[in-house]
Amino acid sequence: MNKTGSMIASLIVGIAFFLAAYLGLEFPVIISAALAIGMFIGTGYVTKPRKKIGTMDLSSFGNADDLTAILEDIKSDNKKLKKAGNSIKNQVIKSDVERLSGSCEKNIDWLSDHPDQISDAKKFGKYYLDAAVSLTEKYHRFESTNPDLNSVRNAMDKTEQGLGLLQKAFDKELEQLMEGEMIDVSADIDVLKNMINTDFGESDFKGAGIE
Repeated sequence: MNKTGSMIASLIVGIAFFLAAYLGLEFPVIISAALAIGMFIGTGYVTKPRKKIGTMDLSSFGNADDLTAILEDIKSDNKKLKKAGNSIKNQVIKSDVERLSGSCEKNIDWLSDHPDQISDAKKFGKYYLDAAVSLTEKYHRFESTNPDLNSVRNAMDKTEQGLGLLQKAFDKELEQLMEGEMIDVSADIDVLKNMINTDFGESDFKGAGIE
């Protein structure tokens, strides 16, 4: 429910409760009004629109607006990256940019499922992704002017190198975001191995990698 709908619902409930208390139950007007105000506030809280990323409710996060803004900026910049990449004629560089954008999509998907890590990705969005967009747009401009000039060719070569470095940064970003969960999985497997060895003996499970 949006803010307007929440306000309307709260007013209706508050007025209805006041009329029921005052006219139906014949409570004093002050008590009826106090109860109606309480119902108005309570209904407003219950029907208040919740900020979400994916299916996760961000109500428990004190900086929900900031997290949403960071993720939306990353999504917006990735769209710019795709658009800039589509305008490039060099098929090798176009493929490199598509790979960059695909890596960014993986980061976005991960952050959508783990909004508590969005703050950790702020530098990724503000610097690395912005740099990818900027370099891709510059490459397109170089390609569209006079790529046969030595100075332009040198600039294009440096841009290609920059895109390669950024691919490593994009992959490393996702690896760092997933690090905590990978450690959890490793710990879970260790616990599972110990339980199986204790309960059944390790000899029956060596073929399954339980040692």
